[in-house]
Amino acid sequence: MKKKIFTALVLVVILTRGIFAQQIERLTYEEFKTDGTYGRTVTVEALFLGWLQQEIFMEGNYTVTYQCMRLYDGEWLDWEFAGRLPAMVPTLMQAYNLLQQQYNLHPRAGMKFNVYGWEGIKIAAIPDRHASPLWWSENGRSFYMFFKLYIIKP
Repeated sequence: MKKKIFTALVLVVILTRGIFAQQIERLTYEEFKTDGTYGRTVTVEALFLGWLQQEIFMEGNYTVTYQCMRLYDGEWLDWEFAGRLPAMVPTLMQAYNLLQQQYNLHPRAGMKFNVYGWEGIKIAAIPDRHASPLWWSENGRSFYMFFKLYIIKP
């Protein structure tokens, strides 16, 4: 269901902007591989899709992530469950520090994704009124990470 909604949103963005006719950005990023390592630096032409915000918290020995997306000219969609994985570190503070350290070392790291044949990329970004793509929730029980989403021009 999520993939169908995402695909429909991607198609709406592409059609309303013209099939990659305008708003194309030249984007340089460092590949972040699924094994947690960093690869080569790549430059692509991409269409800005919108933003992704993730909330990350600990549940026992697991890291849990929820996320929501906003298209470039739309409203924030509802939060949805994104994953639950065994924690790589024992505390939320350590998880936050690890991500912040990785961002400081690789600020242009990008992670590719595919949805029904469309290739996209998400790159950590700093939202307004923040100094980092990571920040703590008001209650301190979770933290957020902010990304920009792009569709790579075929």
